[in-house]
Amino acid sequence: VTISVNSVLLAYIANYFLGDGLRRLPKLPDEALKAFLAGLIDSDGLISVKKSRVNGGQYKVIHVDIVLENRDQVGTIPLVLRRFDIYSRVKRRGKVWLIQITSREDVARLLEVIKPYSLKASRISMPKWVKNISSRKNRIPRKLSEILASQLINCVKPSNLLRLGAWGILYEASKGRRTLAKKWLRNLVSRIDFSMLPTETKQLLEVAISEDYYVDEIVRIERIEYEGPVYDLYVPGIHNFLANGIIVHNCIDEFDKMRSEDRSAIHEALEQQGVSIAKAGIVARLNARTTVIAAGNPKYGRWLGTNIAENIELPPTILSRFDLIFILRDEPHPELDRKLARHVLRVHREAEYMRPEIPVELLKKYVSYARRNVHPRMTERAAEIIEKFFVELRKQGLVEGRGGRMVVVPITARQLEALVRLAEAHARMALKPEVTEEDALEAIRLMMVMMQGVGYDTETGMIDSDIISVGMPRSRQEKLYRLSELIRTMVEESGEDCVKLADLKERAETLGIKADELQRLLKMLRGKGEIYERRFECYAPV
Repeated sequence: VTISVNSVLLAYIANYFLGDGLRRLPKLPDEALKAFLAGLIDSDGLISVKKSRVNGGQYKVIHVDIVLENRDQVGTIPLVLRRFDIYSRVKRRGKVWLIQITSREDVARLLEVIKPYSLKASRISMPKWVKNISSRKNRIPRKLSEILASQLINCVKPSNLLRLGAWGILYEASKGRRTLAKKWLRNLVSRIDFSMLPTETKQLLEVAISEDYYVDEIVRIERIEYEGPVYDLYVPGIHNFLANGIIVHNCIDEFDKMRSEDRSAIHEALEQQGVSIAKAGIVARLNARTTVIAAGNPKYGRWLGTNIAENIELPPTILSRFDLIFILRDEPHPELDRKLARHVLRVHREAEYMRPEIPVELLKKYVSYARRNVHPRMTERAAEIIEKFFVELRKQGLVEGRGGRMVVVPITARQLEALVRLAEAHARMALKPEVTEEDALEAIRLMMVMMQGVGYDTETGMIDSDIISVGMPRSRQEKLYRLSELIRTMVEESGEDCVKLADLKERAETLGIKADELQRLLKMLRGKGEIYERRFECYAPV
């Protein structure tokens, strides 16, 4: 496009906003962007109106195409359209790129936005009957559809769902055989008692039916090596934001208070070292090659001395993704308390006392240099030490007299990968070109300190990784299984329809299950749906 103007100032302004792949275009005010979109559609766009007959009725289909030859401009136009709550999709056709607006709501909104400035739009009026072309932005992701459908089925009376004609659709969605549409879900929400739903379900519904995301198919994933600055970003009030061209990371405080959808989103970052985004027709994957540091609080305010899964309201699938987990206890200790009090009081009296031994700027440069230039290689001796530790620790899970059957898994392959990462990090910290014996031993020490703190089963006196990965030690899993089988056996032997709690206590003690523990195990079995309370304190298998 060639623009001829007689003003140097106007030429500079045009070049500023139209150059560099239109990246500065979103800085313009709304009215200027409306005029720009109108000119773009009038010159390089197409507004198509097609007529069709379906079941004897006449319909009109309207959609808008914007043709671009410059690939660098493709990423900006959908963001500009998103400013006005208009969703688009990007397609490639030969040597050109098409930005398509097809859904009924988006086309109507676009025509309204550009009509004061566009010759093409001024000649078109939205017909009374418009065939609604399917748009992916109107569909809810399949996994979210499954979760929402399952929760609505459990929360809303089946008779109400049948009366609203929603039972069949929700059932199909809960099985993953279809995805829900935003418009349909909004209509359902308006017809049920929204206030009676659980808080988690209401939050998921608000996210699902909002217009703040766009879903499209991932067609290509490209991995790009990156060495450069990393920025900390914080957006007040929300947890998601768009980063254009930079890599972001964040330390997570109050980790236990995260919303369930945010916890689900962090899985990919911890597991695959990447974050996938799909907004306004732009699909990308951001690298997440940095350490995730998170801090959380016990759900009862203080640590109760039981396992970590019972103290922190986080699913085991999240906890098991962290290489190291440490418990910080605030326990009275006269000598340590005296040192802490003196340190805090001295800081208030002498501000210069807070100056670190290593200046902050020097430490930043050191860490940056180590990350960029030091890539230690695992030596044979270090690999042998880690291998021996892994094999020997797993041997402790084998009990003689049971045919060598593994009853406890002290460490898994996930912790083995963590050991390698810790050893390499320790070597990089010292700017070593190789991972030595010292680095491997330090990684093992850190792992053992962590496992003894959060992975120690007090009942068996063994390290059990199931405490982190499953949420309970293997010893409790076996008790749950034995108790479930005991209830089933007692019902069959007695011929009754359930087993009374008093009778169950006597038989449970023979299995090593004490009375105070029995109630907790029964509650867990009921929560899993393996037993139910047929009458008061009378239990039966499902």
